[in-house]
Amino acid sequence: VLSFLVGTAVAEFIHIKLKCYEKLHWRQIILLLEILLLFSVGFLPAKVEPLANAFVSFVCALQLQTFHKLRGHAYASTMCIGNMRSGMTALHAYFMSHDRNILYKALTYFGVVIIFAIGAGLGGVIVVRWGEHSIWISCVLLAISFALMQIKDKK
Repeated sequence: VLSFLVGTAVAEFIHIKLKCYEKLHWRQIILLLEILLLFSVGFLPAKVEPLANAFVSFVCALQLQTFHKLRGHAYASTMCIGNMRSGMTALHAYFMSHDRNILYKALTYFGVVIIFAIGAGLGGVIVVRWGEHSIWISCVLLAISFALMQIKDKK
């Protein structure tokens, strides 16, 4: 819990101090920090599992604090219960109003939940094969996200 709290504070500190940094976006700096920490977790021996858990909790807070909006809607990138609630609320609102924008919002939330479930399922299978080294796949996915953030929006 302490690692999560510190991670939230660090994410905010980086945001405030580096939001005007021109070489990299502050969110990319967070991603690089996440990659570094998660990569190091893959090297930690089982006897220091509490340290690994603390690192992962810290990274979880960085992720949750930094990436909490999708298409203008608040969402949780590291858990899905809140996203399911928001999706059902939006779906109910759609059935009441028949506003397609609200349906799109609901589908966005459910899309996040489905991707989360797929990732959790694949993670469960992969961890059986690779053990603690499977965390490195997260590093690859974060690196892809980092690279995608380099692409300039044409709007």
